[in-house]
Amino acid sequence: GGIIICGLAQNNQKIMQIEGGPRTMHGGNDNLDSSGELQYCRIEYAGFPFAKDKEINGLTLGSVGSGTKIDHIMVSYCNDDSFEWFGGTVNCDHLVAYHGWDDDFDTDNGFSGNVQYCLSVRNPLIADTSKSNGFESDNDADGDSKMPMTAPHFSNITLVGPIGQNGFTYEDSIDGGKITGGDHFPNNGSALGVFQAAMHLRRNTRLNCENTLAIGWPVGIIIDNQRGDCRSVYSSASATLRNTVIADSGIEG
Repeated sequence: GGIIICGLAQNNQKIMQIEGGPRTMHGGNDNLDSSGELQYCRIEYAGFPFAKDKEINGLTLGSVGSGTKIDHIMVSYCNDDSFEWFGGTVNCDHLVAYHGWDDDFDTDNGFSGNVQYCLSVRNPLIADTSKSNGFESDNDADGDSKMPMTAPHFSNITLVGPIGQNGFTYEDSIDGGKITGGDHFPNNGSALGVFQAAMHLRRNTRLNCENTLAIGWPVGIIIDNQRGDCRSVYSSASATLRNTVIADSGIEG
């Protein structure tokens, strides 16, 4: 089931039930809230689904406040997202997402912390039915402008995608024929899919990112306008992507 930390900082849904099946609630008005310290920890083989589409991430942070200390965490072989933030203001650094199933770094519901010095490395045999990304970011599920907005700051990030590993190509990422799960297929009801983008920014997010290198993803950056106007957010510099290099991708953005 991974590790879940629930705090009393703000999110844009008030009080929320944590994702994945547990009944735990999180949220409040104390953005300085402390949930303690989590340092120098490796989380492996998390994410068994309690029910269809109800998996727990490797490290799930629900409304965790900035008084919390989180650094030097590695999530390996997770069956859902490696790291996911639901609201909160916690700052994190030195995070590694290794051979996860779904997204590497997922931010939702008003998360606004600073995250730096991160590495993700994908296994070309493992992708999720929802389409796997390096970053996935939403303000909320409907793309509303609820406050606080999802506006984290990521910096000094390296996202290593599947293309170029073991002969994996852009075409393989589209048809999914080589995505078999390999040695780490959990055989627990999870569904395989395809890879998508180094960054999927959608649903009114304000995610900021700088000093980032994304290598070998089918698409570099998707700024998605299906729910919420993300294109105007980035074209008006309400949120920014700076010093970001996309290499060896099928489509840059």
